[in-house]
This record gives sequence, C-alpha cells and structure tokens, in this order.
Amino acid sequence: MGGSHAAWASGLSRHSRHQIDVVSLPDRGWRWRLRASAPWFARQIEALPETPDVVLVSGLTDVASLRGLIGRELPLVLYMHESQAPYPRSSDDDGVEAAVRNWTAMLAADQVWFNSAYHQRVAMEAVSHLNDAMPQEQRVHTRDAIRAKSRVVYPGVHLSWTGARGSRTTPPVILWPHRWEHDKNPKVFESALDRLVVKGLDFALVLAGADGTPPSSHRKSILVRHADRVVAAGPFELSDYRQWLHRSDLVVSCTAHEFFGLAVVEALAAGCMPVLPNDFSYPEVLGDDNAAFLYEPGTFGSALETAVKEFPGRSVTIDVTRFDWSHAAPLFDRYLEASAHR
Repeated sequence: MGGSHAAWASGLSRHSRHQIDVVSLPDRGWRWRLRASAPWFARQIEALPETPDVVLVSGLTDVASLRGLIGRELPLVLYMHESQAPYPRSSDDDGVEAAVRNWTAMLAADQVWFNSAYHQRVAMEAVSHLNDAMPQEQRVHTRDAIRAKSRVVYPGVHLSWTGARGSRTTPPVILWPHRWEHDKNPKVFESALDRLVVKGLDFALVLAGADGTPPSSHRKSILVRHADRVVAAGPFELSDYRQWLHRSDLVVSCTAHEFFGLAVVEALAAGCMPVLPNDFSYPEVLGDDNAAFLYEPGTFGSALETAVKEFPGRSVTIDVTRFDWSHAAPLFDRYLEASAHR
C-alpha cells in the first residue's frame, strides 16, 4: 500500500477511536492485486487475534472473491479511492477486466463508500455503460441497487502541520505535486511553462511527485530546459515536502481525472492559490465561493498565465479544514459502527 491509500489507512487507524488492524500488500503490481489478492487477504483476516466487527476494503481488491472466502457473516464495506472504468487508458489497455472487477466488488460489498460525489457519479455511469456493452442476454441492471447502498465519505487529510505561512515573494513558485504519469498530463504542464517563457513571465518551480515508470520524458525535459527556474525537485522526505508546500504559491493541475485530490488539498491548506480544472472532484473540494479559481477544460495554459500575472497583488485563503482527520475520523467511526450493527 502506498500513496493516498497508505495515507488514508494510517490516518484512520491513528485517529479512529476504534481498534483498526491494517492489512496491506506492497505498493506494486496493482493488476495482480486486483486479480488474485483475495486469498491472501482472507488468510490474514482469519489470522487476526479477534474476529473483526467490520472489514473495510480498499478498491484495489477482488472484493467478490474475498466475500466468498470470508463468508456473509462479516460486514464488508468497500472504500473506493479510485475506479478503473473511467480511468484514462493507454492504447494497449482497454480496462474491461478491471471495470468488471470494480462492478462485482460493488455488488458484493454491503456498503460502498466513495471519496467524492464526483467519483460516486462517474462510477454509477460506468456501471450503466458496462451493462450496455454486455451481450443482451447477460445484462443485469444493478445501478440503482449499488447507488442505494453507497455514500460519499471524504478521506481524512492530516492538516495540523500547516499553520500560518510567511509573506509571499516574487516570482511566484509554481507547485506540481502529482505523479509524473500520462493521466496527470505532464505534457500539458510542460507546454504551459513554455508559454509563460514566450510571454516573458517570471516564475519558479517546485517539481514534486513520484517519477513515472518508465521515467517521464516531460519531467526530464522540464528539469533541463527550465533548470534555472527549478528551486526543488522531488522525491522529498515528508518534512521537506511540507516545507516546500509552504514555500510554493500556485498549485496546478491539468489532470485527465481526479477522484479526490489529496495533494491539492494539502497545498491549499499550506496557502497555495489553485489553478485547477472545472471538472472532476475539484469543484466540490474548492466549493462555490472559490469557483473563480477553476478553469474550463482545454484552457490550462491561459489560466496559468493569468494566475502568474495576477499573483503579485492577490492573497488567497481557501478553507479545507473540513477534510482534516479531526472532522473525518468521527464520520468514519459513526458509519463503521452502523455497518457493524447492520
């Protein structure tokens, strides 16, 4: 387990008032995990000193098989960090197998919790699209049944470290906090930086996020072509990363999808001004009062240009404290208790 999944699991176990045993596999081989991890997880559950009251499962597990192995007696809640069906695919991966496993997982679980309302909506749409793609004789209309047992439960984010930030300086420091993978659109980010140079605008860069596999050509190109503007490049230790969040001014995203956006929430809590698409989970994360910071699809370059130009005279504070574990943990506890007494 790694990334946002690990942060969620460790945060919940630390902040919940209940005893939570975290059972996890290393952060690699997600396709094999989705296909074949259920027997291993079932064995770990059986080996626990006490039978759990609830089994809370991450989305990257074959929940239908796990349900068969642990039986119907144990309440099983599926927490959907991400869905494979609407995930942008490379040309050699149609994602049908993953989409089917997501679907059967939602059917097998007693409850399905989504990390954003956006995610809940696109997952329901994906169920309908998958049903329409099936041969006529195999179609089973399950969307309403899954929707009825689902709810939105935002993941907790550890924000107590943020505190007050110092005064802003120029030029603005642009933060890229994302993985360097194709679905995050680093090519669009690189093009937008080139546009700023052509316009004669001054800026600095903090390039965070894990490199891709294979390594991202766009990250490499930015590091070479904008070397004099890069003030820091990850990966960082957690304490260093948080310091760079406090020293950054603009947090950007040109992603092709986002189910929640933990890295963006952390940057907002640290005082960064957002440049985010008016899509995915971002409108609900920012709220209606901050809709002006959302750009329309396809306009990231111009939106970043405007943000850099307006930065010197603009001060931004966006309240994301509702996502802190101090608020999220009591909700998780309440819902888990209700699940245990189904």
